[in-house]
Amino acid sequence: MRVWVGEYRASIYREGEGWTGAISLGRRPDGRRCRLKRKAPTQRLLMRKLVQAVDDLERGVRAERNYSVERAAEDLLTVLAGKELAETTVQTYRTLVDRHLIPQLGQVPVRTLSADPVETWLLDRAHDLTTSTLRIVHGC
Repeated sequence: MRVWVGEYRASIYREGEGWTGAISLGRRPDGRRCRLKRKAPTQRLLMRKLVQAVDDLERGVRAERNYSVERAAEDLLTVLAGKELAETTVQTYRTLVDRHLIPQLGQVPVRTLSADPVETWLLDRAHDLTTSTLRIVHGC
């Protein structure tokens, strides 16, 4: 069965003991299809999971459950390395992320990150970093 979840087209089908839903996200640069899949024991629960996945996509949160702050920071650094930034700037960001962001917040899933742990982390870092460096780390 084909349905629309937000602006995304999804397929829902019976698989084994439950239901599977796949949302089409277009094509990858290599031409392969990019699909986000969810499984659930009932159609109703599956639809909830698909709606949640679309909400996450629209908010900019990666659909993967285990997408951590560390992986998000790595993705950011990869993008920055591809921009027209000086190599020293990218290296400075890398050092700040490795020393200050990843040790405290790296394992937190992006989906569950809230203002309270970030505020606590920033207050802790404020003792060791200058205001301008703290701004850079916070931006990352």
